[in-house]
Amino acid sequence: MPYVLGRLVWDVYDRWVGIEAVRHENPEMHLLGFHILELSVIANKVWKEIWVAIVSELWSQRNKIIFNNGVVDSKEIFCLTQLKCWSWLKHIEPNFYVSYPELCLCPLKCIKIGGRW
Repeated sequence: MPYVLGRLVWDVYDRWVGIEAVRHENPEMHLLGFHILELSVIANKVWKEIWVAIVSELWSQRNKIIFNNGVVDSKEIFCLTQLKCWSWLKHIEPNFYVSYPELCLCPLKCIKIGGRW
């Protein structure tokens, strides 16, 4: 998947959460920069788990395009990532009681709650 498409997808996620960020194109540096200063340590852990879900879905879409002649659909990538984020958080975080619609509508609020769920 070309870097430009990945950059566009990351921009959609930043707008979804309501933040402005400059992302590094090196994946390791990108993860290290995936931090929100006003979040607690626990909430930033959740934020990093969301990063993993996003990268996982981008990789799945890349494989779909390469191996199955799939078509790039940024809306599909975004929606599947939202679902993956919610599903993973439900299983990784023992006291995560946020519904899927809540996460889709108010992601940063749900992440901030991360220190208290």
